Amino acid sequence: MGKGKKRNRGGKNRSHPHHNGMGMKKKNRGITTVSASLAAGMSVRDHLRDSLRLAAMASSTISLGRGFTFGSSQRILLVGEGNFSFASSLATSIGGTKILATSLDEKEQVVAKYGVDAQTSLSTIVRLGGKVLHGVDGTTMDGEAAIAADAPFDRIIFNFPHLGGATQEDLARVREMLAGFFRACVSLAAPFPQGFVCVSLRDTLFYRSWKIEELAADAGLRLEGRVPFDGEKFAELGYSEARTNPAFRNAPVVDNASIYIFGHHRKWQKRAKTTIAKVELDTPLKFDGAPQEDAANDAKRRAKRVRAIKKKLRHIDALKEKDALDANQQAKLASESALREELVALDKED
Repeated sequence: MGKGKKRNRGGKNRSHPHHNGMGMKKKNRGITTVSASLAAGMSVRDHLRDSLRLAAMASSTISLGRGFTFGSSQRILLVGEGNFSFASSLATSIGGTKILATSLDEKEQVVAKYGVDAQTSLSTIVRLGGKVLHGVDGTTMDGEAAIAADAPFDRIIFNFPHLGGATQEDLARVREMLAGFFRACVSLAAPFPQGFVCVSLRDTLFYRSWKIEELAADAGLRLEGRVPFDGEKFAELGYSEARTNPAFRNAPVVDNASIYIFGHHRKWQKRAKTTIAKVELDTPLKFDGAPQEDAANDAKRRAKRVRAIKKKLRHIDALKEKDALDANQQAKLASESALREELVALDKED
């Protein structure tokens, strides 16, 4: 999976916030494209309408801060999609012609878990020119001929990876999964400064304990910086967070999440194995030229999040006094437990 591995062009299939990008599935499958939509009964009028829309998106970008963007000119690979709402929001905003969205789940599992919303997202991606591939293991995706055919990618995005659980064994499993994901990215990402690998995580002590900078460095990827995951912006575009097992409980809020941005430096990769091996587990990794997160900014972001949570909890307390609640108000009540847990975690960080 790492440096020097030849791509599998022979069609062998290998088999995410939240989502699991790891599995052992091996099935023959095809890529869904806009041609399939036409064949399935999409009208010529709809196709022409979307063609005009795509032309208008030709130079569209989504700015994430610090000069980092998702844009219509970039080849984008999405890994470990759940309900495909993030991929759909990108396709709707910047066009889908250069988007390849993948999930570990097969299509039938996606629809069974996430229902009509997932079906709508999948249709939107395809209608706007994107591709969808199911049954993809993010740790071995460099062996997928259908993915390698579209490489190199300017953006490889894995939002809120998680395998479930919070024990030491669970932590070891998720770190193993992410290590495999980063190794697979090396042969699929365009080199820096064109290509970046993006991983979104909530900013809590638990997720920091994953030490993803270390895992990426072991694969030869350098942390270039971190930008806030703007949940409100993506929600306006159509994104909705979801768990790997949505029936278990609601997905946590992503207001306090960040996008870790890694660059693929070929020369730096050659010395990664010798330099990173000497770094102690509890020693912060520092790279020449790599932006370091300001502790003061961290404190400000935590304080802002604490104020936002307390405001929501006051609103929830007010809702408890009402006799009749609509669906949206009931959903807010259901989020109380998760908000209080997050508030406790933030207090501990301080």
